[in-house]
Amino acid sequence: MYKKIISIFFILTILTSLVGCAFDNHNNDNQAVSSQSEKERVIEEAQKYLEDKYPDDKFTFVSRETTAFGVLTYYEMNFKSEKYSEATFKVYAEMITDEDSEGHIVSRYRDENRYSVVDYYDTYYNFLIRDDAEDYFDEKLKKYLGENIIFKLEFEESLLTAKKLKNGMTFNDFIAAHGEFSLLCCNTMNVEEIEVNLKSLVLDLKDSEIYADLIYACIRENDYNTIQNNNLKFIVENCDNIFLERKRFYLYGLDADLIEFDLIEYPNS
Repeated sequence: MYKKIISIFFILTILTSLVGCAFDNHNNDNQAVSSQSEKERVIEEAQKYLEDKYPDDKFTFVSRETTAFGVLTYYEMNFKSEKYSEATFKVYAEMITDEDSEGHIVSRYRDENRYSVVDYYDTYYNFLIRDDAEDYFDEKLKKYLGENIIFKLEFEESLLTAKKLKNGMTFNDFIAAHGEFSLLCCNTMNVEEIEVNLKSLVLDLKDSEIYADLIYACIRENDYNTIQNNNLKFIVENCDNIFLERKRFYLYGLDADLIEFDLIEYPNS
């Protein structure tokens, strides 16, 4: 697995006890619209939100996450970008809530039709910051790990990061917002050969307040194309057939402890 073990963003059980049915609970009111029409309204508004924010692209609704709507205070949707080769990204519709006189969390309504007020956020930043991020790591990784290094980068998609980046869309904004990502670096040198430089790289990234799940993998030269031609998910799922050795680090910024994992050697080595 290349994702972090501990998620700091969403605690489902707590939110469920606080908010109950969130969007779908409007049926208790005589004026409430059906949950289905509420969902359709949110999808339509999300589409317009994207068109207004990114007018040089076209978007297609793909799907909605079944676990979010009706349980949490946000609704997660997947949209497709025409400009970026039909790639998908997320849009979050976060319901704005208030506290009633008894301390209960309740929806803030827009009008007499009892439509909840919603703020929209997105992870379109994945496309906008990728070139700058890849240029940054291309230079940084070659400095420490050699010219033959290749890498894969995947940004964490979360409502928390999307909210922080609402008014900023550069890689520096992403770092300042403590946006997280997974970074896989591959070379033919084994970990022992490169360990000093690898740790220097990790400390450099930590000092730069980078938040990342970083993996260095030793691979065979004939597996370079496999790394270059596949996404990170495929590579990690097939690591037994690709990696010879793996060393992993968690970076949580300047003030947090660096977490270093033991070296893993694979049977095919």
